[in-house]
Amino acid sequence: FRFRPQAHWYILVVMCRSLFVGMIPVVPHPTLQIYLLMIVLLATLETALHYKPWRVANLNWMDTGFASIMVMFLTMASFMVKGA
Repeated sequence: FRFRPQAHWYILVVMCRSLFVGMIPVVPHPTLQIYLLMIVLLATLETALHYKPWRVANLNWMDTGFASIMVMFLTMASFMVKGA
């Protein structure tokens, strides 16, 4: 099992995150794509920080670390979008 028994529901968060990340390229405006992706990542980041769902403690830190790095890259990318 990936998650602690108390956080068995977290697989739904992972699945919804994957669905939303996959659907965001459908949005035609690049700035809106970046902001929507930031919202999805920040929401899952907050959930992972609050509940620490992973069975192995280091995976909680890796999950939040990768999401934080992605948010930082998206913030930098938002400055480079033309016509924003």
